[in-house]
Amino acid sequence: MGFGVLVQGLIGFAVLMGYAVSGVWLLIVRRWSTRALLVAVLASATLGSVWSVAVGSYQWATLGVERANAVYQSPRPVPPARQAADQELRAAEEGTSFLRLAAARVVRFVYLGRFTDLLGDWQRGVKGALLDSLGNADLTLFLIGLLAVRLGVFDQPAEHRRLLVAVVLVGAVWWSVDQWKLYETVWSTPSVIPVMQVPGSVQSWFGLFGHGGRYLALTYIAAITLLVAFSKAWEWRLAVVFGAAGRLALTNYIVQCAVLSVAFDNYGFGVTGLTPQFAATGAIILFATLAVFSRWWLARFRLGPAEWVLRSVTYARLQPVRRHRPVRWPPPGLTDGRPARFFLVCDVAPRHWMVPNRL
Repeated sequence: MGFGVLVQGLIGFAVLMGYAVSGVWLLIVRRWSTRALLVAVLASATLGSVWSVAVGSYQWATLGVERANAVYQSPRPVPPARQAADQELRAAEEGTSFLRLAAARVVRFVYLGRFTDLLGDWQRGVKGALLDSLGNADLTLFLIGLLAVRLGVFDQPAEHRRLLVAVVLVGAVWWSVDQWKLYETVWSTPSVIPVMQVPGSVQSWFGLFGHGGRYLALTYIAAITLLVAFSKAWEWRLAVVFGAAGRLALTNYIVQCAVLSVAFDNYGFGVTGLTPQFAATGAIILFATLAVFSRWWLARFRLGPAEWVLRSVTYARLQPVRRHRPVRWPPPGLTDGRPARFFLVCDVAPRHWMVPNRL
């Protein structure tokens, strides 16, 4: 969470903060039974929409259609300090001073952080930090990942072949329905439900759709897991290309944010009007550079800079970081009998962090 505050406050990227908040909930539920985690997945995926439908239906019943819609559309009062922070941020974004921009972002984060609006404004459909942290796609995917680890999918993928194939197909179908908005043709609600806060949630099947390509991640994660389960050659290739970058995932993400900030903010190069082709090429070049750097770094150090800080805080003592002598990455024979996940993620948590429970 400290990294999330730092990156969002100084550079303006909020992804790490969202992951950190979801990780806090994951710590709380990590020892739940598998059945309880399955219920939590469904609840997280639908909570926001169920809340919107419940609040909208209550307003419909108590205020009537016109009054409920008027309240929902009415502007939310903005404190003067928040207005001043917004104005300063817009002015800083147009300027060329990094220090001014960073200070404006920090102040803006204070007035629009994840914890500054805990309960939101239910009459206007603003969920607030607490409800939003429980009902979002990030937490849903985190819970699915926890279930996969609990069931041993990544440790023994060959024994879960049918499950992985099913996940590949379900993820692809889910994405297709979402991409072409087929769910809107199956369940058309705007003409039936007149209260503005309700139709969108019902039409998206209570939040199961409408997340773009996020759940397509299930398809390619399952496909890659199947690939490495039945081909040691592919396991080695993926470890060579992605393994080092994966073990420096946090460091690389922070570096990417810094590079993008310098490239697109006015204090840096202020790049605008990128074509999709140029953006894709730039992304490939940036990742390739970080992958090469990661291999060079891991040949000399055990952990990345950010990973070293995270692990030292986790274990409450400074961790050894420098290797006694440089090694080739990945070391020969490292994949023999080892799950592929050791090369694709930063292994910073204690191994007892997730204890399997019975159904």
